[in-house]
Amino acid sequence: MRTSDIFINAAGVYLPELVEAPRTAPDGMTGAAVAGDVPAVEMALHATREALGRWGQDTDLLSLLLYVDSYHTGPTGWCPQSYLQRHAVGGNVLAANFRQGCNGVFGALEMTAGYLRSLPPERAAVIVASDNIDSPLVDRWNALDGFAMGDAATALVLSRTEGFAQLLSVTSTTVPELEGLHRGDEPLHPANILLGHRLDFNARIREFAAHRGFSEDMALHLFKTLQEVVTRAVDEADITLSDITRAAMASEPRPKLIERLRALGLPTDISTWDFNRTVGHSASDQLLAFDHLLRQGELTAGDHLLMIGLGPGLSMAAAIVKVHAVPAWARP
Repeated sequence: MRTSDIFINAAGVYLPELVEAPRTAPDGMTGAAVAGDVPAVEMALHATREALGRWGQDTDLLSLLLYVDSYHTGPTGWCPQSYLQRHAVGGNVLAANFRQGCNGVFGALEMTAGYLRSLPPERAAVIVASDNIDSPLVDRWNALDGFAMGDAATALVLSRTEGFAQLLSVTSTTVPELEGLHRGDEPLHPANILLGHRLDFNARIREFAAHRGFSEDMALHLFKTLQEVVTRAVDEADITLSDITRAAMASEPRPKLIERLRALGLPTDISTWDFNRTVGHSASDQLLAFDHLLRQGELTAGDHLLMIGLGPGLSMAAAIVKVHAVPAWARP
């Protein structure tokens, strides 16, 4: 999707304390952000308020709020986006919970772009992603080999009014043959959390593989699909791969990251691996990296950021962001 008429007006982040991994991770993960008993929705509220404060406009101009999460948030039957409406944005906003696993931000960007185009240019939207996976049913260090699961919240304010950065394109696709990769042999009803089952993606992947759900041909198909998604994002942004300054990807094992970048024909040193390895994996990976790069002076005016995501489903997505100016809040 070409989205050059969509701008990022502000961003906010809540990053909890960084905790060192209790073991030497084989793929180089050194730790994760751990929120403890701070609710995910409270982290989301902090990030949202920070973004709205930096935006500096009246919240009456907001028309959309999309709340992204990849793990359970608050009481069953309750809506976290309504909490943000009450405490941050007010009730005259369409608010929805966007569930797409760790790839939810990309889907939310696509939905937001389409929604904003139906409104006057001064109208704005908020996307907020937040996760706190602290639970007796989740071992953040071992739920998925090579990953450390992290907690964090990020928020973006977007509109068709010029901002410090521009969303040039966002694309996505799904490989439905791999829907079962993150499900395994788990029953569809009742939900496993209601039965007190621990989250174990490793077991599910093994179960899926045992049914010959993953093969060398499928692995090749995945690489080709990722290439197609990124190529489409680059083409729709009217740039070339050589224009990419940095690449923000999921906080995944380094061998996987290098493998993907090389398959795309991109140099491995443009990744945000050194940062991602410290914060763990959540729905906020790419936006945390975006904020980090701005604050460290590693993205400046004219630079292009490629964001890449993979999530359950199996979904793949990419987005291109162009920085027009480093905002005052991100300057040293």
